[in-house]
Amino acid sequence: MEQSQDRVLSESPSGRVVERVTRRFDPNGQLAAIERVVTQEEKVPGGLNTHSTVYYGNVEGQMREVERRTAETRTQGQVTNSHTEIARPGVDGSFQTVEKQVSVAETTGGTANGVTHSDQTVYRRTGNGDFYPAVRDVNETTTNGGQVTQKNAHYEPRATPALSLIGQSVVNTAKRADGSSVSQVELYGITSGDGRVHDNETAPHLREIQTIERTVGAGGSVTEKVTAQRPTISDPSRLGAATVIAETVCTGKCTDPGVAH
Repeated sequence: MEQSQDRVLSESPSGRVVERVTRRFDPNGQLAAIERVVTQEEKVPGGLNTHSTVYYGNVEGQMREVERRTAETRTQGQVTNSHTEIARPGVDGSFQTVEKQVSVAETTGGTANGVTHSDQTVYRRTGNGDFYPAVRDVNETTTNGGQVTQKNAHYEPRATPALSLIGQSVVNTAKRADGSSVSQVELYGITSGDGRVHDNETAPHLREIQTIERTVGAGGSVTEKVTAQRPTISDPSRLGAATVIAETVCTGKCTDPGVAH
């Protein structure tokens, strides 16, 4: 279990400073660790600069600085560019950049009918100080009235340092006026039914199909049922029959269907 508390330390027209303190507890309910994150936000023409400092402490309250995160976000028209650098202490205790994140997002059209495309690449530091592309995610969301299609492609290095496609997902959602919806989720990966990768040339193939039905009932209650088709043990190359794997019933304020009351 963990407990978080946020508070604004200072605020002005040009930005603000926010503190988040998270207390983590062990299975017996005893305090195990404390994390404190102080984030300074600065409004600049066309965007926002943020600088976050992460402190980690023990139950005695001794805190040490463990991470610094700096982000710059700029928006021009319908295009938003973001650049983030993460620094952590090295062996000698001095901070050095260990990861960089570069992303571009573009939106065309309106809210009811539009396309949002984003492309993010994560670069990580090698032992000699160079940075290499470690992860890339390309997302596209297309909205056409009550129909929403989300596509994601995930890239990581495989046999060579170059990024290769190792996973994909396609989510088609049909929304109704009463808030109900049906989503079909197709998951693609490079592993076989038993979790093994046969070779480094294997292309992503269909690994699972999920159907998520979200029904709004009387009084605003929400029922969400998830069924899935997965490979069978007898034939890992084919998907088996659909099986219910989860069902959530929410009553009360059900803005988040994943929270049961």
